[in-house]
This record gives sequence, C-alpha cells and structure tokens, in this order.
Amino acid sequence: MHPPNGRVGLQNTPARSSIAARNTRFRSLSQSKKIMDISVQELRDRLDGGETPHLIDVREPDEYAADNLGGTLIPLGELPYRLDELDGLQQEEIIVHCRSGKRSAMARQILDENGFTNVRNLTGGMLAYRA
Repeated sequence: MHPPNGRVGLQNTPARSSIAARNTRFRSLSQSKKIMDISVQELRDRLDGGETPHLIDVREPDEYAADNLGGTLIPLGELPYRLDELDGLQQEEIIVHCRSGKRSAMARQILDENGFTNVRNLTGGMLAYRA
C-alpha cells in the first residue's frame, strides 16, 4: 500500500528525521573543524614571537630527519598506541602537522576521539610551511 501522496520512501518518518539531524550535526562539525585549522602564517608568527606550542609531527622518521619544525615525532600509524605520551595535554592546544595536511587531519580526528579538545591542523603541512 502506498501513502496518499503516491511517494514511497522516508518522507516524514523517524528515520528521515534522524538522517536530517545527523547531517546537520555533521555540517556543524565540519564547520567547527575548519576553525580548528591553523594557517602557516599564524604558526610562523607564533614561532617567530617565541611561543613554544605543542607541535606533533605525524610524518615518518625519514621525513622528520630531512626537515622538521622541532616538534615531537609521533608517526600517524603509531599515534593510537602512543596517546599516553600526550597525557595531561587533553585541554592544551596541540598543533599537528605532516607533509601536506592529510595525515595530520587524520591525527586530529584520532586525538579528538580520544578526549583532546583543542587540536589544530597545520593547513598545507610542511609543503606550505616551506613554500
């Protein structure tokens, strides 16, 4: 039996409402994550000004050896197993970076999911920083 409007589907059903609510939350989360990025210029200005933020480099050891910003090296694949090294920083600002920003975006998600509330991703990574 079809509904009176002739449409079959999720119109005005609890499932559709749930999907709409989830999509709204996702858009809100995506927008807030953009705010949590840090530009190369902002990081450079802060470092030049003498600040010493908590920098986490999620690249591989050979990449770190070739060029780094002096942050702590925790390769992305090791991050879930080395969270204890960041104990006490759950409320502190942490800036994660990699070569281009993709791995560090994943690192930010891992940290977010594990209770870290102020994680920022360096937009464009080391490629942008050294450009």
